Amino acid sequence: MATRAANNSCHAPEIPPSALGNYSFEWVTVPSGVNDPIYLAQAPGVDDRYYVVERPGRIRSFVLGDANASLAVDFSSQVVTTGEGGALGLAFHPDFAANRYAYVFFTASRQTYNISDSNVSMVSVVRRYTVSSDGLSFTQPVDILAPLNASDTRLNQRWTNHKGGWIGFSPIDGYLYIALGDRGEGPGGVPLANNFAHIAQDVTSLHGKILRIDVDTGSPYGIPADNPFAHGGGAAEIFAWGFRNPWRSSFDRLTGDLWVGDVGEGEREEINKVVLGGNYGWPFREGNYDRCNNCVNGQQSLAPVVDLSHSDGWVAVIGGYVYRGAAMPELQGRYIFGDFIRSGVTTISYDNDGEPFAEDLVPSGGSSPGFSEDNAGNIWRIHSWGGFERLARTSAPAADNFPERLSETGCFEPQDIHTPVPGVVAYDINSPLWSDGAAKERYFALPNDTEISIQENHDWAFPIGSVLIKTFLLQGSPVETRLLVRHSNGQWAGYSYEWNDAGTDAVLLASGKTKWVAGQWWHYPSRAQCMNCHTAPNGNPAAERVLGLETAQINRDFIYPGNLIANQIQTLASVGYFAENPGAHGELVQMPNPLSTDGDPGTRARAYLHSNCANCHQPNGPGRGGMDFRYTTDWLAGHYCNQIPSFGNLGIADARLLKPGVAGESIIPLRMARTDAHRMPPLGVSIPDDQGIAVVEGWINSLSGCL
Repeated sequence: MATRAANNSCHAPEIPPSALGNYSFEWVTVPSGVNDPIYLAQAPGVDDRYYVVERPGRIRSFVLGDANASLAVDFSSQVVTTGEGGALGLAFHPDFAANRYAYVFFTASRQTYNISDSNVSMVSVVRRYTVSSDGLSFTQPVDILAPLNASDTRLNQRWTNHKGGWIGFSPIDGYLYIALGDRGEGPGGVPLANNFAHIAQDVTSLHGKILRIDVDTGSPYGIPADNPFAHGGGAAEIFAWGFRNPWRSSFDRLTGDLWVGDVGEGEREEINKVVLGGNYGWPFREGNYDRCNNCVNGQQSLAPVVDLSHSDGWVAVIGGYVYRGAAMPELQGRYIFGDFIRSGVTTISYDNDGEPFAEDLVPSGGSSPGFSEDNAGNIWRIHSWGGFERLARTSAPAADNFPERLSETGCFEPQDIHTPVPGVVAYDINSPLWSDGAAKERYFALPNDTEISIQENHDWAFPIGSVLIKTFLLQGSPVETRLLVRHSNGQWAGYSYEWNDAGTDAVLLASGKTKWVAGQWWHYPSRAQCMNCHTAPNGNPAAERVLGLETAQINRDFIYPGNLIANQIQTLASVGYFAENPGAHGELVQMPNPLSTDGDPGTRARAYLHSNCANCHQPNGPGRGGMDFRYTTDWLAGHYCNQIPSFGNLGIADARLLKPGVAGESIIPLRMARTDAHRMPPLGVSIPDDQGIAVVEGWINSLSGCL
């Protein structure tokens, strides 16, 4: 009878330390009742109560330890949440103790302001509330920045993206600052030289700008005398311009510097330190990328503090905060920020020559719409499904004992690096992830006396200490081996090893890189990029960061040593790898091979989309558009069949996310075929999967409707 081989050496190494130490975001238990949070704030001088902005148009408050969050105000009947709209920002007046004023940014329906133009999707509004003495309610609403009347078009939004939405008071001048995006008005390709007609460069428009107003003078506000256009030549409210979608912004509470994260388009993301009268270049410049042959010169456009390339995994930057808390003095002065897709958290600091550089602080963590800072200077990360985390130090700097070479991991025989040691289990899956045509060898290893737990949704939860291994081969030669390991703190992390040309060993990479290999470019992901795909959208890191190892994928035959062919689940169960009996494999869910010619085309397409897209496109996942591509979900009747795309139609006049019978006008396969910034998946793919695209197109063309 076969027995489970002992695993004596292939174990998850200790977490490699950063130059500063090890940090993580720790879950904070928040009272129940919070729904779709997007911002967290505290009022000046009130250190126990927190206020949560819910994107649908509600503000709740709580004290840690409360059973339920209290509803402070509900203005959801006036709010439009389509695309990137909603309640997006909250700021308390610096003199809150005396006046009890709180200001809210949201996108309102045009009907709220009697606007009849059907081309207006929503309008931007800043509203003031008075907070009750007990802090539990917001009353006496007064619109500060809003359409003056039905003919006032300054704040009208035609498209549903790029709203900005941050508001905040400067600790230096006390004025209210407001970030507005360019309302989705893409430049339509490379703009003509010196064509300043784009709305972000149009200084008579409020869009694509940082505004600054004085809420303590005038009616409904005053204009600071030193605003660039306070005395003519442009909109008086403008402080700085040339932004695409400033998401998010903050003031350094010590220096008063204004930091803005501006989401790029196809090339770069950028972090700016914004100054009075500054032009930050969009759409002529994207980060440091000149989009129009120097049509905006150095005197006209200011460079970002750092620009972040999409080729390094940056997709949609999330601005953060300069750390000024007392708990971690070694982080003092570091700007902490992230990305909506790229996993983890990054900092900006300065080298000995005063040059800024970015480095990962927390390499993993789920997608988040934003960060917040409390009165004590703690940095919080918010999750749309209702979770809250707070940055904490987990350990001081320590010696780095992480294996530098694949031969040192204990997972392969030192004399033959291509042969796994006993206890490392080879496996295969039904529907592979496309990786630029690479073949793959897959293995996993569990600590002795531990088991895999199969979840109700057929995901597999692996114990602490587990190691998952995947080697990528081009033209039969190994290029890269990736280890996904579950560390002692319960968190998963990914590590890449680059094989030498002789194929005798592989070296650990500290960051991502791109290399010409076997006639094509090969991208080695950074540690943060690994976790961009290995997501945990529902807060279950034990199972959800593991992608291929799940019942529907593993339920298949495998050729074992001795040319023995057997079902993988049955075999693993027989030697004791599962905590419970998985059941007869013939009765378990099973994906087909998408590239087979047998079976229902819809089932094969579902399998392909599950393995290539569902890690992001599922509830609470980082993928946009509300799509759910999990294999076991009844997703055709979901959120994309015959739906108009919210994030661009790729130049197709009557495009739908999925248009039954017309693959050529369906955004899903069209994005799969792209090689630019519009491609899907956005990471790990540079060569389109023609066979996979054909599977999805064939299924769409076979459909006659959405049911």
